[in-house]
Amino acid sequence: MTSGLLGLPPPTNVVAPAATSVVVPAATSVVVPAATARVTPRRPSLPGLERIRVAVVGATVVFVAALTLALVVAPAFGYRVVTIRSGSMTPALRVGDLVVSRQVDARSATPGQIVTFRDPYLGQQLVTHRVVSVSATGTRLRFVTKGDANTVAEHWSIPPTGTIGRVVWQIPSVGWLVAPLTPPACWVVAISVVAASTTALVLRRIWRKDAPGRRAS
Repeated sequence: MTSGLLGLPPPTNVVAPAATSVVVPAATSVVVPAATARVTPRRPSLPGLERIRVAVVGATVVFVAALTLALVVAPAFGYRVVTIRSGSMTPALRVGDLVVSRQVDARSATPGQIVTFRDPYLGQQLVTHRVVSVSATGTRLRFVTKGDANTVAEHWSIPPTGTIGRVVWQIPSVGWLVAPLTPPACWVVAISVVAASTTALVLRRIWRKDAPGRRAS
C-alpha cells in the first residue's frame, strides 16, 4: 500500500448527495361566481290584430254588461228602457232606437211631450207616442196621444194618482241589442257576463304567473 505525503493516507473521493428538487404546488385559482342579476321579463306585446280583438271584445262585454245592469236596476229607480219597434214616431224616433222613460205623475204631463204608456186597446202593450191633450174628467185624466207619423190618435184615461213614463233619453239604433234582454233573460245574461269576466281575469292571472320568464328566480 503506497502512502501519500507526510505519511497520510490518500484522500478518499467524497460523493456529495445530489440536490433534491422540491416541487411547490402552484396557487389554486378560485373562481367566485358573480352575483346573479334578477331580470324581470318584459311583458310580451300583443300583435296589432290581437290588440284590436281584445279591445273589441272588452268593449262589447262592458257595453252588454252596462245595458243588462240598466235593465235590471233601472226599474228600481223609476226608469224604464223601451225599444222602438214601429215607425209611428218617425222621424223623432225610428225603429230600433232605445228610449229611456222616467215614471212621473200623470198630472204633470203636458201636450208635446213624448210619453210611454200602456194602451188598453192593445192589451196593455207599452206604446211611446206624443201627448196631444190632457183633460180632467171626474175621477179620471183623459189623454189624447198620437204617433208623429200616424193619422189616428189614441184616447185613453188614467186615475189622477197614476203615473206614466216621460221619455228623457234616446239612443239611436241600440234597441235591437236590448230587445232580447227582457226578464228573466236579462238576469241570465247578467250572471253570464259576470261569470265570464271573472273567469277571464282568473285565467289571465294564471297565464301571467306561469309565463316562462316569471318562473325563473
